[in-house]
Amino acid sequence: MTTTRDTLIQGALAAYATTDTDTLTVDVLAQTLRMSKSTLYKHFEGLDDLIYATVEYLCEETETELVEVPSSAGAEVVFRAIAAVYGNHAERMPSNLLGSSPKLPKAARLRLDNMQARLGDRMYRAALNLPKATPVTAQAVQSAFAGALRFVRTTPRELRFDELQAVAEAVLHGLA
Repeated sequence: MTTTRDTLIQGALAAYATTDTDTLTVDVLAQTLRMSKSTLYKHFEGLDDLIYATVEYLCEETETELVEVPSSAGAEVVFRAIAAVYGNHAERMPSNLLGSSPKLPKAARLRLDNMQARLGDRMYRAALNLPKATPVTAQAVQSAFAGALRFVRTTPRELRFDELQAVAEAVLHGLA
């Protein structure tokens, strides 16, 4: 089997699930993936490059889901679809990549912040189109989802989607 960038990124994701980013090193990652450090350096300039590539990979998946959200559907359908993208984003992210970890390389942190800002913007616009919504309530919904995204890092990955769906249902119930 040939080792590719994608294989290394998938391995890095598995390593992030058990190793905090501040203790992750090329040595630890190579040992976790059962490969030599030189194999890692063949595909990445260093650990920061691999972390950025992993974050980019995860964000691209979220970007793809955002593009697939139906723009011509009803307001509630669009809102639920954006909430589902939030949930999927939270579920695929290792806990140590969610939140505001200052230990991440700057480029990776900026990419995550940009992705979360895009999610927040889409959530604001989706919430604003809901019946009885005002700019103030749409801003509150955006803030609620951003806060929930930071909070769910302590929730097991398999429950994160459900947690964010519960937030969406509470919003829809509150605006009914």
